[in-house]
Amino acid sequence: MNITTTDDVTAAARRFLHLWITMLGLTDRPDRTHVEQLVKDAYRAAGLHHPRRIVWCSSPLAMTWVRSITTDIWQEQVGQDVRSLLIQDPLRRTWPGILRKMSREFRQDLRTCLEGGLKDAVRAREQALWDALADAVVMPFDDMGPGLQAAIVESLESCGLRQTAAIRDNYGSGGVIRGQVEDHAITLAFLRRRLGLVAETQPIEPLIALLQDAHAFIAHENVCWISEPPTVVADDCLRYGDGWTIPISETLRAWTREWANGTPAVEA
Repeated sequence: MNITTTDDVTAAARRFLHLWITMLGLTDRPDRTHVEQLVKDAYRAAGLHHPRRIVWCSSPLAMTWVRSITTDIWQEQVGQDVRSLLIQDPLRRTWPGILRKMSREFRQDLRTCLEGGLKDAVRAREQALWDALADAVVMPFDDMGPGLQAAIVESLESCGLRQTAAIRDNYGSGGVIRGQVEDHAITLAFLRRRLGLVAETQPIEPLIALLQDAHAFIAHENVCWISEPPTVVADDCLRYGDGWTIPISETLRAWTREWANGTPAVEA
């Protein structure tokens, strides 16, 4: 089989893109037991032992702080960052077999429709999120709102860490994996669930499922930190359960619209 671009396949890809974007706007609370099992399955499929601890956090900002603090306290016990082992390496092994099933034209059309369409839909939101995380790296812990502070302490206490004297620096957003908007997540899900490339994607099926169901996470050898999704997703902001609110300015939204139309004016 060599998949080529047809009207039916194109229509199916557009429907799948619409469903994926709709999913990104949902604020339902995740089934933690289910997501934790997906983490373990994805680690195992990548040839890793599943993490000894899975730590839930109230937002991506809380997650970066909790990762920083637990790493300070546990040090080598958290193990190395395994993002590349969990995602890049399995994809490198699997992609050649997938690509052999698709014509070159189809690959290009699929990338434009799914990856390009998704980026256009979430560019403003994602840019605002990453900008906010970058700004928060220099924010002292004591300057955070009480809801965010309490959420960070709660996550620490879930690990048995009851002292916060180690709260010093936020290591930042390095290693954050953005679930549904991670590169290739939507394409792999479409190929497996809509075009029937089941055998070709079987080695990374646990990874596909994890990326689809997890909002954001940081994967280390022995610890995986997972962020809850936002409680509010609106055109002008994201808001998380701990009170962390990310404004999405009209300037940024206008810039991303121009980018999608191929005419970015000035950098936002």
